[in-house]
Amino acid sequence: MRERSDLVVDVTRIEWRKSSRSGDGPNCVEVARVDNGQANLGRSRQARRLVMVRDSKISSSPILAVSPPEWGIFLDGVKRGWFGDQA
Repeated sequence: MRERSDLVVDVTRIEWRKSSRSGDGPNCVEVARVDNGQANLGRSRQARRLVMVRDSKISSSPILAVSPPEWGIFLDGVKRGWFGDQA
């Protein structure tokens, strides 16, 4: 994964979604899909969309930004149990 120090995102325009499986437990994340209308993602076609992830308990927490293909690989890994028991 490449670090982007030039990424500028207006977090007030992001619509965060919390997983329906999170419930009220302590291990929750929120996810948002952003495009170039919400962030300065550059001009390349691949840079026009990102998936943002943050801790749902702390709205000011750091945000992880990944490409949609990277997010898909992560979700596939979760479904396959690559990260251990998620119960």
